[in-house]
Amino acid sequence: MASCSRKLPRISDKISSPSASVIANNNDLLIPILLYLPVRSLIVFKCVSKGWSSLISDPLFIRKYTIQARLSSPGLFLLKLSYADNFAYEFIRLDGKKVNGGVPLKFLNFVNDAPGLKIDGSCNGLICCSSFRCAPTSDETYYIYNPSTNRYKSILKFEHQPNSLVSVRSVSVAFNPLISPHYKVVFVWEVGKDQLQIEIFDLQTATWKVSGKPFRGHNDSFRRSGVFWNGSLHWINATKFGKWISLSNSFGYFDMEQELLMEMPVPPTPDIDEGYDRRIGSLHGVEFSILLVREEDKEEESNLVIHIPGKIICYKFKDMSFITTHNLSPNPIGEESLHYRWFYAHQYIESLAIV
Repeated sequence: MASCSRKLPRISDKISSPSASVIANNNDLLIPILLYLPVRSLIVFKCVSKGWSSLISDPLFIRKYTIQARLSSPGLFLLKLSYADNFAYEFIRLDGKKVNGGVPLKFLNFVNDAPGLKIDGSCNGLICCSSFRCAPTSDETYYIYNPSTNRYKSILKFEHQPNSLVSVRSVSVAFNPLISPHYKVVFVWEVGKDQLQIEIFDLQTATWKVSGKPFRGHNDSFRRSGVFWNGSLHWINATKFGKWISLSNSFGYFDMEQELLMEMPVPPTPDIDEGYDRRIGSLHGVEFSILLVREEDKEEESNLVIHIPGKIICYKFKDMSFITTHNLSPNPIGEESLHYRWFYAHQYIESLAIV
């Protein structure tokens, strides 16, 4: 990680305007301006001069930009439920503001993939995608995509060789740009009946590593992309369709630094009564879906992003209040149905990360 004490490169190219020259050659004035610009503007500004390109590409500047983006431009990609052949996504800002300018993406068309692409997961501005009409085997192509820069990396080679007993259960991205500019991709393979194996792709070394020994995993475990938080990937044990909660006694999480798979106890299941349904998101007849637990720097400022029919609302833990952040267009499937499900909601921030 870049040292915070190291100075950023100075802009030494000649600027015609005296006032512009002062700003261009004073990092204390220039950096606060650049930090609030969208990534696509920064990419254009890298072509202005070698000095600007050096500054914007500097790891310390990228780290500062990441911190600012987490505060100012967080959003969600939401898969639209429809009967269309291709997956379409809607982007919403978590601060409730309208999306101005270009939406990061509506369709995954950054590469010509005949079967069509879907989002498997996201992490700090990077999106993991795969072909959705292919069986989850080692023949499938996976992509790590940065919508901000429109750059991607194909992941093709695996240590495991295809056979009748090998398939991919899930794929997840672990990326903390505040610690390292490099990401890791974690594959959970099914190598036998209820036998799973973790394999890791490391961007920094461009190598694959089989982590640990095969372990037992039930049919409903590790079916979806894990959530990277606090240095570990976390999986909820839910079925492939994601609507019914698993009655497993624990969830799994994988410590990326130690490469240890551990279990997290689950609170006891409440008694069934007329107001509770084992389906996630049904309470007193009102269907809802928790799309995101949004963590803030101050724990008391954290909140829930919830989808109810026709609306996206925010529940604030601090004062236990609800605020409507988005009114949704009519759902083609039905007015009382939900547009989106929790397992098709992917958090996004603008990022200068290199894939």
